[in-house]
Amino acid sequence: MTHPGTGDIIAVMITELRAWLIFYFIQKIRYTNARDRNQRRLGDAAKKAISKLTTRTVKKGDKETDPDFDHCAVCIESYKQNDVVRILPCKHVFHKSCVDPWLSEHCTCPMCKLNILKALGIVPNLPCTDNVAFDMERLTRTQAVNRRSALGDLASDNSLGLEPLRTSGISPLPQDGELTPRTGEINIAVTKEWFIIASFGLLSALTLCYMIVRATASLSANEVEWF
Repeated sequence: MTHPGTGDIIAVMITELRAWLIFYFIQKIRYTNARDRNQRRLGDAAKKAISKLTTRTVKKGDKETDPDFDHCAVCIESYKQNDVVRILPCKHVFHKSCVDPWLSEHCTCPMCKLNILKALGIVPNLPCTDNVAFDMERLTRTQAVNRRSALGDLASDNSLGLEPLRTSGISPLPQDGELTPRTGEINIAVTKEWFIIASFGLLSALTLCYMIVRATASLSANEVEWF
């Protein structure tokens, strides 16, 4: 048994769902591109920071050779004579070969989590990679939940009005002359977004054709019943 206006409500729900899917995938692409750009920026900043850190070769009688001295927190091994160590701004000591790869991927001391970029005055407003990833993933999930809630309200209230799609631009990274994204990266991001929009546009056209065919078939059946 059908109810008056049911077809209109289904059409509106399909439109809202398609809009939400377009919004979700665009946000995912922006999140991924922003995360990749941020990781490259942190990598460049980490190289600059590492070059400013003090290195020293452990000699006989140094405090690092004392059995009671803390082991390297990365490899959990003691320091030996002729080992090359890296000294961070927090005064923690690590094997150079251990801490350099760590600092290339992170921006904190392995022990006390001191942000070495801020400590050395290098890109002080740029957060760590893990923090940016967490914040942007949380933003994407929150926006996805909001869109699903709006779709549920539409179905329960039988409302035919569509809430305007508001896409908030994500730009958590600071503007810096040396750290601006390359044109190729922007072109790739735009191409991906328009490819997804075009794909959903094709899906919309197919859905519309299907609904027209069904409506035509239903109308023909009604005419047969009248005769």
